[in-house]
Amino acid sequence: MSRALRRRATAIVMRSGRTLLVRDRGRRSFALPGGGVNAGEAAAGAVARELYEETTLAAHRIKYLFRHSGKYNAHYVFRVDARCEVSVADDPMVEEFLWWDGGGDAPIHPHVNAILSKCAQPLADRNPKTSRGTANVRGADHSGIAADGIDGIAAAAPYPAGNAYAHSAANAVGADASIAPAAPQPASSADAHNPARKRIRRRATAIIARRGATLLLREPGDDEFHLPGGGIDKGELPICAAIRELREETGMTPRAVEYLFDHCEFYSSDDGYIGGGGWDGQIHSVFRVDAEGQPALSPEHCELAWWDDSATLPLADNVRRITHMARTAPKSEGERR
Repeated sequence: MSRALRRRATAIVMRSGRTLLVRDRGRRSFALPGGGVNAGEAAAGAVARELYEETTLAAHRIKYLFRHSGKYNAHYVFRVDARCEVSVADDPMVEEFLWWDGGGDAPIHPHVNAILSKCAQPLADRNPKTSRGTANVRGADHSGIAADGIDGIAAAAPYPAGNAYAHSAANAVGADASIAPAAPQPASSADAHNPARKRIRRRATAIIARRGATLLLREPGDDEFHLPGGGIDKGELPICAAIRELREETGMTPRAVEYLFDHCEFYSSDDGYIGGGGWDGQIHSVFRVDAEGQPALSPEHCELAWWDDSATLPLADNVRRITHMARTAPKSEGERR
């Protein structure tokens, strides 16, 4: 009797031609970051979650590549562009990480070569030195390794500690197209429990465009259409929230997800939204999503529409602003080719 393969989300993160590998405690060989896909979870969300849990890297862009069947795992393989330094100190399961150039004498798990050999872009040995770090060395990749990311885009400066929104909406318009914004960090409830601070809701917002039209949804009792998305849970990565909300609201499976910018909006005291939700404002973490399949309405929604500028629809106030900013946001190197 054949054994069902475990579904594993597997990340390929490259910097300066080297690939990030991790080694679990009690294991001899290094493997690609990743882990099991939970029931009901999208593989794209699982790869971002696992990468953050194991290395503290927050995914900025995710792109699905292929499925690889190993002895025990069915690997759903993604190229991931992630910012900041690697640290494995926060994960008790991971002991050491390695920036691997394809050589050296480090013990490598068989799935590493099998998966990397399938990639369209082979490893480039631009630096023969292998960089290595352990759980006892926080931020151990201070070796001048530049972030190549997906499609070789230029590196952005890492977001400052404690500031999940270093890149605001203003950064997306008229910004240097060679620099990608850093991804926001997981949500915190600190502001919600401090009465001296305004209560700001954090929302993950997805833009899905096909043939020049953008997917919009409408809830029962709401006259206006809005962009797919929803609240970011405490401790949840915004990119994971965008993927989760999209699956819940439309049933669509994301294949590529890219963080674009944060859009901030604040409400006056007589705004109807204040009375309903008690929020002083909202911050949208906006993502461009390439998803497969046709959208199907969830019980939370009563209507969907593919909207372009020529269509007349009742729209939420932020729809035109956010979609315009998304169209004018800098494109990645891969999109410009």
